[in-house]
Amino acid sequence: MSTLPLEDIEAGLADTRIRGVVATLCDKCSFSFVATVIPLPPKRCLQSDYAPTVLELSQIHSDYQEEELQLREFNNEITRLHTVLGRLTEARNRLEERLFRRKAALYAVRKVPIEIWQMVFTWVGAERVYSFDLTDPEAAPMRSIPHTLSRVCKQWKRIVDSVPVLWSSMRIRFSKLQTDIRPLLTEHLEKSRTNPLRISFEEENPNFPHRGFPMHPYHQHLNPIQEQCFLHLMTRMAPRCEELEFCFPYDLREPPLNIKLPLLRSFRSDLLPHQHENTMWLWNNAQRASHLEHLSLYYLPEVPEIATERLLSLEFQDVPNGSSFLTLLQECHCLESLVVKDVHFDQNDSVVQNIDAIHLPHLQRMSLGTEEEPQTLAFFFDALDAPCLTAVQLEFNIIPEEMDDFDDEETGEVSFPQEAVIGMLKRHSPSLRQLGLTFHRDDEESVLVDFSWSGILQAVPELRRVSCFADFFHLDSNLAEVRTLLSSLQCPTSPSSSEGVLVPRLEEVFLRLGEGCKPDQGQSEALWKAMIEMAESRSNDRLSAEANITPLRALCVTWLGEEEGSVCGLSDGKNNWFPLDEALSGRLNALELSGTTCFFVDLQKYLAELRCEIGYLGML
Repeated sequence: MSTLPLEDIEAGLADTRIRGVVATLCDKCSFSFVATVIPLPPKRCLQSDYAPTVLELSQIHSDYQEEELQLREFNNEITRLHTVLGRLTEARNRLEERLFRRKAALYAVRKVPIEIWQMVFTWVGAERVYSFDLTDPEAAPMRSIPHTLSRVCKQWKRIVDSVPVLWSSMRIRFSKLQTDIRPLLTEHLEKSRTNPLRISFEEENPNFPHRGFPMHPYHQHLNPIQEQCFLHLMTRMAPRCEELEFCFPYDLREPPLNIKLPLLRSFRSDLLPHQHENTMWLWNNAQRASHLEHLSLYYLPEVPEIATERLLSLEFQDVPNGSSFLTLLQECHCLESLVVKDVHFDQNDSVVQNIDAIHLPHLQRMSLGTEEEPQTLAFFFDALDAPCLTAVQLEFNIIPEEMDDFDDEETGEVSFPQEAVIGMLKRHSPSLRQLGLTFHRDDEESVLVDFSWSGILQAVPELRRVSCFADFFHLDSNLAEVRTLLSSLQCPTSPSSSEGVLVPRLEEVFLRLGEGCKPDQGQSEALWKAMIEMAESRSNDRLSAEANITPLRALCVTWLGEEEGSVCGLSDGKNNWFPLDEALSGRLNALELSGTTCFFVDLQKYLAELRCEIGYLGML
């Protein structure tokens, strides 16, 4: 058996008890919790194989029992203090609740009359949001604005129930539906009373070629729950439906009968021709609605049966039959807005050849585009008669493989209908205030000829806004079109009058450039300087009152970057989208001070940051 020095053993097992204060429980009366601290033997004793004697064992047992008793006293005191703390916490919570209720009685919101709340809720319901939204239950729960407002208090519930417009709009994606929502639909329909309804059937359809997916035969049924909910809503909402967004590419086992839309004013559909076969019963009723004012379709049928008496706006993505389109326009006597992304005119068609005039007395906004030879639109420009026209947007997608006849197959020249466009602009120049031209050119060899910005701008002296979107294959093509526009818009140094100045009333210039015109490329540096020089020539600091030229209020330049990334900031901290050197940044600041706002935005980076912000807000 090992032995230790006698002095170590005696020092380790000696009774050196210390009584001391562990904690002061009361600062006023100095009531303290006192305990006895009995030192342990040194580690040298505990780490050896020394065996205590009988006397030492008795002492150790005595110390152990005494410390066990102290442990029970600690536990008892802690339990007592926990009980006291719990009572104090409970009393404090009751006091906070009384204070909250007492303070709630003083809120100024209680003084707001019910009529004001009804006006506020009516305004909320009138916003372009859907009070009942079920589009992606996996990403977000069902959202019902009136349900949320009605949970605030009993008074708000009564007010919400008395505002039918709050219950009058629904957006549902039935393919995501897994439960029976007919009770919720019934509640919304009943509480909307006789108020007109806004309904959206929005689906994620993988069969949309215009969304980047191939077209193929598409026939799919809803499950029984989804179909029952759809039919329940359709049959009950149809008599009061005022706005309908229909993207519903599904077959129904039992299509509803006698569905009428007597109040329908707005109808929008993204479906393709072969998908309309599944829901032709609704398609036909929507087209023939007697109160129809706004119609937005992906394509125009060859034989449209559209009620045109009250049509105010028309929008088509694709018009394959130009003669049907012309026939339809001749019947739209109240039309105010026309948007066509791609129209195809057969020059050998008798309707196209015999058209004399397209009289649209109330047309104010027109956007027209084609993927065919631009000259195919010349007859349309010559025939158009719209005395109230205020905004024109022309879009030319120069895609050679889509064009039946090239002007020159060897040189790839594509002729622009300059004379027809200028003639149309001159006829409508008294009322025309906005003009935009968009050029897409995907082919490396195609060249746009017979186009002149100066000739076009001379035809519209009263123009207030001009926009240009140049998206060409080569950087040189981008720069050439924009440089031409900038040189045409630049005013001479210190003009004494508006004579000789193109579009003297111009207030806003919008330029959108293709991927080749990013500002960090040295070859396009001259273009960005030319933009600022043009803006300076039309700024308040350069123009005199005698010149009678309207100062430029805004210059907005956007481009589409190739990659997403961080956004470069301006040195002035105001327009954080464009990297400028110190000299150009100073000139830009001077423009801002003179009243000309300049924006330079990389759309790719801007959208990337916007998506990040939306994602962050969605997590809050």
